[in-house]
Amino acid sequence: MVKRSPHLLHGPGFELCRRIALFHLLLAALGLHAQTGAGAQQQPNVLLIFADDLNCRLGTYGDAAARTPHIDALASAGMRFDRAYCANPVCLPSRTAILTGLRPETTQVLNNNAGCFRKYVPDAVTLPQLFARGGYQVASVGKTFYSHRSDDTETDKIMERLPTDGARWPGANALLIGAEEKDALKTKLGQRQTFWGPLDVEDAALPDGQSARAAAKFLKEGRSKPF
Repeated sequence: MVKRSPHLLHGPGFELCRRIALFHLLLAALGLHAQTGAGAQQQPNVLLIFADDLNCRLGTYGDAAARTPHIDALASAGMRFDRAYCANPVCLPSRTAILTGLRPETTQVLNNNAGCFRKYVPDAVTLPQLFARGGYQVASVGKTFYSHRSDDTETDKIMERLPTDGARWPGANALLIGAEEKDALKTKLGQRQTFWGPLDVEDAALPDGQSARAAAKFLKEGRSKPF
């Protein structure tokens, strides 16, 4: 596990630019490896997991309340980054930056209402497209490319969407809290905005639970190509 490194006195602007440059180098290296490897058997499988609003509330980062044994085990067996930065604090611009390697100012995806980046950068190559060009089978589940009217038709051509049952998030009635608290939440936030908290439903009844099961099924199936 990587320990926290001393802070470098270069300022946040320099640090952000440096990490964006490193990200571009990573994309280039992935593409080079996929295209010049001796064969599909030598290409590693790659699993990319996004978690909404997770930040560092994990046991591996020292959070005393969080119980995250599986992620903690993954961190102990791999590399943990202690100084990571996002290009934008809003979910769609941040995800677009990760998946294109381009700054929000370039893609013009500056908020959750911006839609797809393709009209501003028509020749952009997304991370899934890069892997597909290198011989990978690309699949996705969840909202990575599919939320806030951000669907990219070019990426859709090469990426399989794993099927789920289309579950929706329940409202306040499913929360494990008292009746008075539920009524207060409904009044303050509305029925659709009250699903944050412990829910009295099975994982399989929730969108995230269905996504996890679809991903696990995909990973267990035999593949003739790296994914």
